[in-house]
Amino acid sequence: MTKLFSKPNRSRIRKNAADVSKAIETAESATLEPRYRDVPLAMIEMDPDQPREIALKFEDVIRGQILEEDSEGDRKTQELDEIRNLAVTQRSVGELYAPVGYERAGQRVRLIDGHRRYLSRVYKAMHIDATPPARPDVLNEVKMACKVYPRKPDAHVIEEIAIIGNIQRKELSLRDMLSWAFRRDARNRAEAGEALSAKFFSGTLGLKNSQAAKWARIVNVGADELAPVMDALKAGRVIAFNALYTACAESNVRKRTALIAKLAGTGAVRTKRASRSGVSLGRATNLNALRLLIERNMDAEALEAFKGTNWESAAEVQKAFQRFLKDWEKRYGG
Repeated sequence: MTKLFSKPNRSRIRKNAADVSKAIETAESATLEPRYRDVPLAMIEMDPDQPREIALKFEDVIRGQILEEDSEGDRKTQELDEIRNLAVTQRSVGELYAPVGYERAGQRVRLIDGHRRYLSRVYKAMHIDATPPARPDVLNEVKMACKVYPRKPDAHVIEEIAIIGNIQRKELSLRDMLSWAFRRDARNRAEAGEALSAKFFSGTLGLKNSQAAKWARIVNVGADELAPVMDALKAGRVIAFNALYTACAESNVRKRTALIAKLAGTGAVRTKRASRSGVSLGRATNLNALRLLIERNMDAEALEAFKGTNWESAAEVQKAFQRFLKDWEKRYGG
């Protein structure tokens, strides 16, 4: 009797299964490859969870000005000026980097990276290309080239595209960076059961090992403990990264909490006793004005000490001005 089926060749079966698996994987990866596409501005959405915190709203850009009663008027005015400058640049040299997004229902595109470029393109369409300012329905006609994924990528991929794209275009604020790092750390703890390591920050952000280790230490302290710092940064307080790391590097919880409170301006700050009260003279940006102030209030002999000063260097002018003030106090301080 003729055998209908030969004895199965297990190695061949394994090889065929591997080939099929590889083919499926290749096909799936092909469907995830982003494509460049011209998308109507009205069909583009901003991601509310983007790393960069933007106070400016879409309707502010459509209007082209900030309302006087807006509680965030100062910040929005600054951001709108930046968007306007970007729009002028786009008009001169075109769009250099296409925003990145993924397709949603109805062929809408949600951005992953390029929110400011998108807003500047909207401003350009509404207020620069059209005279007088166009009606909002023009956004259905004007298109923008975008790099579009056919479906939503993995959450890790989205975050890495967003954070790297933002850093390359314009440096993120410390608060934005911390917000992103805390979210990423929480996800990593939930999925992998461990905190973000220095290796993660080095690999994702391209930081030096020493800087990556500082970020890992700060994030390991946690969002709850650093909430006062986040609130202070949102309120506009300037906090140096290295000062924040120094506070977070303190192993004693009680001392660390005190240092964090001091940074945030919510704790008691010790001040040295002084025989005289000091006066802050503020910040000067016109170096030539400082030079004239010194030259017109010093005699020729005293000015010899300032020979060789590079008056175009802020650091050297600062030292010269400090020397001038000391001399002035000696002469007229009483």
